[in-house]
Amino acid sequence: MPEIDIYSGLLRMSGEFQKGLSESIAYATGRTNLSKQYPIAENDKGDSDMKRAVAMLAFISDNMFHNGSVSLKASDSARDIMDYSFAKGRERGVNCMALSSALTECLAEIGIPARTVFMMPASPYDADNHVVTEAWLSDKKRWIMLDPTYKLYAYSDNEPLCIMELRTRLAKQESVYFGEEAAYNGARIDKDEILRYYAKDMYWFQMATEQGGKKTTKAKMLSFAPIGYDVKAARLANIDFRIGKFGKSNQLLSWRNSEEKNTKLYGDIGIFAKSPY
Repeated sequence: MPEIDIYSGLLRMSGEFQKGLSESIAYATGRTNLSKQYPIAENDKGDSDMKRAVAMLAFISDNMFHNGSVSLKASDSARDIMDYSFAKGRERGVNCMALSSALTECLAEIGIPARTVFMMPASPYDADNHVVTEAWLSDKKRWIMLDPTYKLYAYSDNEPLCIMELRTRLAKQESVYFGEEAAYNGARIDKDEILRYYAKDMYWFQMATEQGGKKTTKAKMLSFAPIGYDVKAARLANIDFRIGKFGKSNQLLSWRNSEEKNTKLYGDIGIFAKSPY
């Protein structure tokens, strides 16, 4: 049986999400000093929010390589990430979290509310996950998913898809298409492999309550999970899996200690559809 059948089947049987906190997400928009160093405004192109967002996606994906083995801190700003990686070549590639964080802040710079979303697999024995950006199209009054790792957006029936729409289509094994610009580090992608990867990593999600460069100590990380899925138990099992595979390290032991003390906050999945205004 193809793996995508297994992953999409899990999504199909886990379509109902836990009720959680109806937290408000704070979205920062507007010019910052980031625009003084990088030609963000020059790449604000197009007569619609969709075209502007896709142009900004290309701005990040064309100038920064992906390297999943390079991790920056979750607290790093777009300035930190771009100073390290932007136009620095393959040897300065960064992971999907860094790429998405940079894209989220660059979209905010041109007045498009955006957020960084962590997509998580069901199995705690999976040491990999993915991170993407969602952008708000004011003229369409909808969110769309943008993936700077693969320079893509997904669509169906000529409409761009948000994360939850893509998850639903994958669960039902319905047709999904990618923009023709899609590429991985400049090379053509395997569409079927990307769809399999998305289906694997769209079981549950995480998102911070402050987005677009608006980072303070008040920010919370919300988890959005199907009914019956225990996020804390899954994270602890995942760390134990990593320890078993790679051995004990101060980093893993410190992470486990932090997770044991951490109370997971579940967000209401309805947050994903709310307007940022």
